[in-house]
Amino acid sequence: MKPFFVFVLGLCLPVLIVAQRMYRCGYLVDRFGDTLSGQISFDHWKEPGKILFKAPGSPVARYSLYEIRLIVFPGSDTYKRIIDEEGPKILHSLVDGGYIQLYEQMGGECHFYLGYGEDFMPAVIDPRSFKPLPKPIYKDGCSYVFSYYDPRKGVMPLVDTLELKGTFFSKPWLEELAYKLNGGANARSFTSFRPSTHFVPFIGAGRGQAIVTGGPDRAWLSVLAFEKQPVVYVEAGVDIYNNWFFKGFRLRLSASYLPRVAISGRNKSDSTLSTVNFYTRQSMSTVGAALLYGHSIGKVCSYAYLGISNKLQILNYNRPSLYTTFDGTVTHFPDELAYYKAGMSTGLKAGLLFSRAARIEVTGFYDWGFGFANSNRDGYSLYRNTAGVGIAFHFARRPQDLHCKEKETIL
Repeated sequence: MKPFFVFVLGLCLPVLIVAQRMYRCGYLVDRFGDTLSGQISFDHWKEPGKILFKAPGSPVARYSLYEIRLIVFPGSDTYKRIIDEEGPKILHSLVDGGYIQLYEQMGGECHFYLGYGEDFMPAVIDPRSFKPLPKPIYKDGCSYVFSYYDPRKGVMPLVDTLELKGTFFSKPWLEELAYKLNGGANARSFTSFRPSTHFVPFIGAGRGQAIVTGGPDRAWLSVLAFEKQPVVYVEAGVDIYNNWFFKGFRLRLSASYLPRVAISGRNKSDSTLSTVNFYTRQSMSTVGAALLYGHSIGKVCSYAYLGISNKLQILNYNRPSLYTTFDGTVTHFPDELAYYKAGMSTGLKAGLLFSRAARIEVTGFYDWGFGFANSNRDGYSLYRNTAGVGIAFHFARRPQDLHCKEKETIL
């Protein structure tokens, strides 16, 4: 069991350490003004200075901010590069109007910029440019005198009186400012793409078998043979995944309960030998985690997976009895085995999630049990393994929670 656990741990560590880069379909405009269409990996919220681009049939190329002017993901977000005395910066378009544009700086300090068309450099918005006016009691918003410089109007600053609602200098507040400066017309807002981590709870139930094994064979108790016993289980948990960083991987946290089941074993009857008997009734609870990997295999099955699990198994109830019978005489061995209430176990999982929202799951599993009984004299141990199949329901909010609106690929 220990070599298998080491193998599983070695398999998981590279997955947890190395994040996979995702690519989105879009286009960029380079410093020469040429438009290049393809797939772009651009972590604007964390590492805006690293841009990876792949044109159809070409290897991945890396661009710096000095080499591009614009990055566009159609139907989603747009980014503009500027160069000032501090160096290159990437600006996310929040509002694009016919008269004024509003940008948010990505990476480093959070600044907002007003744009005045393609022929002029966007300028930082200074909170000190706003002077609040006395607020009437009956009004929700507040009026401000806004002084700013528009390079299209000459050297004199412009002054506008605007009524704005919300928290001063917050993003929604500044978006309303941009709409007001554009006269409320011909202005459109852009979305802000950020990879979200999904938390999808589920409940399930199923049926399986309790499979008890023992060893080593040299022990006198190795003559015991156990029958497989049917068990049922109920389970609840949550799936956690982020398809931008770990495409196809899910972390599943879950807890389950298996009601009481009778477990018995005995050696084959022989009139000249005593019969060895073991009997107990057990109920079990488990808590643990599983790492799943899978992908879509069609419109009906949105996620087919295979995974490994590690669980803490807890025997809520265990009343064991070990004894021998010979010629009508019963001999008990209460101190032959030491019994344990809990232990760690590893296992395998496989399953299918159906429907576009991936709400219905059919799953199967095999858990190697911990040694719940052990003999200090000859090392004999008893293990309760569990195998089963079940069905679960996932509380996904809506289909787009599980599927990106735009095409994403991994390279």
